[in-house]
Amino acid sequence: MPTLDHWHARGGLVARGVLIDVKAWYEAKARANGKIGDDAIFHPFEEHRITAAQIETIAKDQGVDFRHGDVLIMRTGLTEYLENPQPADLAKAQNFQLAGMDGTLDSAKWLWNKHFAAVAGDAIAFEALMPIKEDGSVGVPDDLGKSLQLSYGESCGVDNCAQFYILGCCQCSACLSGSCGI
Repeated sequence: MPTLDHWHARGGLVARGVLIDVKAWYEAKARANGKIGDDAIFHPFEEHRITAAQIETIAKDQGVDFRHGDVLIMRTGLTEYLENPQPADLAKAQNFQLAGMDGTLDSAKWLWNKHFAAVAGDAIAFEALMPIKEDGSVGVPDDLGKSLQLSYGESCGVDNCAQFYILGCCQCSACLSGSCGI
């Protein structure tokens, strides 16, 4: 499993962070298409499998370009729900579904070809849950981070950054040997 040991030895990671605000983009698009109420809400406890093509579209709409060495940060809005959970949210959480990147080989190739230094998000996993294998069955495929030797961060509080799409990203963890994530 990839770890952050190589970053710890050098004092941490400083890189350009690129925020892809999936929640805000989805909800603005839904409202523009005349949806209202729950139909216009991107709920992170629903199975939204975010594809590379969707990330590219969101980035274009946000005016973001990707550069080698960027840290890709994806916002689904999960931390908002965790900070103030309502009974309906907790009921949705029991379905064991979670919005995130589509955990396919195509996604892995896209991440690799973009040369991201790391990926992160506000959810408890970067990939959508429940995991789907390439054959379409539910199960645990190779996860994107392990497959690509990418470091990744989960449960990152990015809600306060939602008005910025390009931001500084600094990782200085507790330097625990073998830790992974940012």
